Amino acid sequence: MKRYKSKSNPNLKFWVEPNSQYFPANSERIITVYMVVSQVKGYEATEAHDDWFKYQEDAEEIAQQLANES
Repeated sequence: MKRYKSKSNPNLKFWVEPNSQYFPANSERIITVYMVVSQVKGYEATEAHDDWFKYQEDAEEIAQQLANES
């Protein structure tokens, strides 16, 4: 996955990772959702945005926006 560097801190990066889950709760069907992750060099990666995205393109847009604004 593409990593986006923060404009103010090159050690801070944002990217998208797939996160499979069962949906809806009572269904056997598995769908893939995407989350935006951030990491500062030398520290653990964490979830950077509180929403999960149905489409990877939407998550990529948010990752790039977070990098541009940070």
